[in-house]
Amino acid sequence: MKINRFYPFLLLSIFCVTILVSCDSKEEGIPGPIVDYRDGYDGKANPRQVFENGMPTSINSMTIKTDKIGLVSQIVDGATSVKFEYLPMSDSSTSDVIMVINKEGEEKSYGMSLDGKGFVNSASVNSDGSLVKWEFEYASGGYLTSVKKIVDGDLVKFYQLEWDNGNLVAMKTNYMTTNDTSDYNYSYVDHALPNKGAIMLWNSVYAIDIEELEYAYFAGILGKSTENLPIYSAGKNPMYSSAWILPRDIKWTLDKNGFPVEMRAKHLTEELDKVSIKW
Repeated sequence: MKINRFYPFLLLSIFCVTILVSCDSKEEGIPGPIVDYRDGYDGKANPRQVFENGMPTSINSMTIKTDKIGLVSQIVDGATSVKFEYLPMSDSSTSDVIMVINKEGEEKSYGMSLDGKGFVNSASVNSDGSLVKWEFEYASGGYLTSVKKIVDGDLVKFYQLEWDNGNLVAMKTNYMTTNDTSDYNYSYVDHALPNKGAIMLWNSVYAIDIEELEYAYFAGILGKSTENLPIYSAGKNPMYSSAWILPRDIKWTLDKNGFPVEMRAKHLTEELDKVSIKW
């Protein structure tokens, strides 16, 4: 997904922020009817458990297409095409889902294994002459708690996610190649902004760079979303300097049905990110 990354800002002191949340008066419509994902498919994937109220149809330049039984079949993100093949449980393959990414004629395939709840626990791809493997762990509620990136057998990046009452509240990253760490915290308005559309902007909001595996989330196979939409995030990253801090105020625009149609992230008056969502 083409969403800008965090930009670091040097602050002399930690300051308080005020968050405004607005609701758009225009009607964006209600997501399409939810189909029975089990009908005609005996595999493990089940997006309905994530997108209980329906899936978004587009996020910025990314459009999401589903097949006749509601499984995500293709995501088109500008010049990048992502196709999903869901294998039945009777298949003897070691993968449950194949994600094929074609970017400007260059193609690579992720073989993904799903756990008993239908979430990816490992994904492997050959990239630039290296074998890249991702490992994922989840809490009992289906919330992602651990992400490991392994290249040619060496652990290079490790995310640890902390949840509280269904919301992601903190994250720590270990970078093994540089022996550095980064820490982030996220704030919410209790029950004021329910995440009705199950939107998780992993990189732009949470600074969790799972690279092309972010597409798998929008196929409903990478864990559950937060219960509420975050309104603030900040993190320290010693990779730059111990004084660097990355704060951002997050404003959501909702349609009349309570679905988010826009996210804007700012530092003071400077806009860092803008994400448009359609249903």
